[in-house]
Amino acid sequence: MKKEEVTPENERIELGRRGEHRARQIIFDLVPFLDTYGAGSVQLLHQRKGDAVPYLPELVQVEGNTLIWTPTADDTAVEGIGQTELRWYVGGALAKSIIQKTLTRPSLGDPGEEPEEIKSALDLLAERMVRLAIPAGGSSGQVLVKVSPADYDAAWQSLPIPVSASIDNDGLITFSGSDGAALFTLQLPIYDGEVI
Repeated sequence: MKKEEVTPENERIELGRRGEHRARQIIFDLVPFLDTYGAGSVQLLHQRKGDAVPYLPELVQVEGNTLIWTPTADDTAVEGIGQTELRWYVGGALAKSIIQKTLTRPSLGDPGEEPEEIKSALDLLAERMVRLAIPAGGSSGQVLVKVSPADYDAAWQSLPIPVSASIDNDGLITFSGSDGAALFTLQLPIYDGEVI
């Protein structure tokens, strides 16, 4: 929780954003009142922007020589410049009061419909890692083969083992599978009709 000490010299007291609840404590030092006016009692009033009259905030407590105000969602319900008044009473009479401006900053507003599920950064990272990782499965001797034009669409497959090879007069060797289809070719250098 953020704590802000306030003196009479503060031009404005920051209460937080609209709707914030118990997010900070505003601490008023009462020693100057005690030193100047003697023993007494203290009261805090708050008036939000647009309020016709001030009210007594809910969460105000006195601890030793300080008054601590913890603004609630009611205190920050209206954005804009308001004001607070710290009153010091001696013998039941008002001896001194200090009025200071308060500021409640705007928020984005109340939420509308819930958005679609938002994935955390870790979820997205895990999803991408799965896409980039080698798929599970496969066995010794198999290779990963792209099976469609879609990204990341690959599967483990066994390579066909060449069962025959032929060489032509230009030194081109063709390896074929059991179905007769050419698997791959290899160009070998030929010198005087012989492979070198």
